Amino acid sequence: MDAYRQNRAALRVLCVDDDELLLERTVHSLTRDADWEVLGFDTPRDALSYLRGQADIDVIVSDVMMPTMSGPDLYLACLNRAPELANRFIFLSGEVTNARRLLGVALRQVQVSEAPLLLQKPVSTETLLAAVAATVGQKAYAPFASVRRKRG
Repeated sequence: MDAYRQNRAALRVLCVDDDELLLERTVHSLTRDADWEVLGFDTPRDALSYLRGQADIDVIVSDVMMPTMSGPDLYLACLNRAPELANRFIFLSGEVTNARRLLGVALRQVQVSEAPLLLQKPVSTETLLAAVAATVGQKAYAPFASVRRKRG
């Protein structure tokens, strides 16, 4: 974890998960091990309300399957307001097959150069830290550079 502490930028990460225990663990992992500013929301609507007044979020980590609004629906809502957020999403799901399907439906509605990263729950702290760092382009954490897929 020392590499993350040495190279951390002042990242602001927004996490969304309807499972409050998983949300708490995710926020704790990112603040403890990387010392980033992490904001947690248990509903996509609360996250959207927050984002309306904020333009300085570096990464959004979102569950895919949530009861009131899916992660891909949150993605689409964010892109409608701020297209630059397209490459700042990381999705987490325990049901990867369904998550890929929902994400595919959303991606067919927008023009993006890269599909967001999808990680299977449970995700290790090390994997999540590397994914966040790769999403913001910190080359020192390249393990996910090859995982991001170009659309085409």
